[in-house]
Amino acid sequence: VNVVLLVLLFFMISSAYVIQPGVVMRLPRADFRDGARPGSLVVAIPQEGMLFFNDERMTLDGLSAALGRVARESGETTLVVEADERVSHGTLMKVYDMAVAAGLKDVVLATQGNRGL
Repeated sequence: VNVVLLVLLFFMISSAYVIQPGVVMRLPRADFRDGARPGSLVVAIPQEGMLFFNDERMTLDGLSAALGRVARESGETTLVVEADERVSHGTLMKVYDMAVAAGLKDVVLATQGNRGL
C-alpha cells in the first residue's frame, strides 16, 4: 500500500498542470511608455472573430451590451483594448465606437514596449 501511495504521489507531483488556459497574442510594438490605471476594463482581441471581455468569450453584439452594463455598474471610465497586431483596423474602430457609446471616456490601445528603452 505504501508503494502504491508513493507512486501515486510521484505521478501527481510530476504531472504538468494548466492553471489558467490562455490565448497567444502578438501586441504591436511602440516606443512610448504610457498606460492606463490598474483595474481598468480590458477587451482582448487575439484574432479576427474572437473577443474576450472580463475573461468571457463573446461576440461584438454581446460586447456592446456588456460594456454598457459594466460601465454603469462599476463607474469605470477607461477601457484597455489588447488587440493582436493582425486584427483589422475596422474591428478596432467598432470596439472603440461601442466603448464611446457605452459612456467610457478613455479608450487605450495596449502595446508592447520596444526593448532597450
